[in-house]
Amino acid sequence: MTVLSTLLTTREAAEVLRVKESTLHQWRWQGRGPAFVKVGRLVRYRVAEVEAYIAARLFPSTTECRLEYAMPNEAVSPNDQGVETFGP
Repeated sequence: MTVLSTLLTTREAAEVLRVKESTLHQWRWQGRGPAFVKVGRLVRYRVAEVEAYIAARLFPSTTECRLEYAMPNEAVSPNDQGVETFGP
């Protein structure tokens, strides 16, 4: 397999990730999502980068996912961290 055959278009990467192309556009602008390659004016995604992006988002529970993706100014209550609280 050649390097060029491992490059995906935005449409192809969106299909693999099951998101809209516009979502990938937003993620690029926000500095999120899989790493991409610029070829002139074209945007391409390496298959390995898309696979790594998916692998990095593998969570055993929704609690761990919420903690990982909480915004810096978003308060996470002790219950969200799996800490038992008693009383009102």
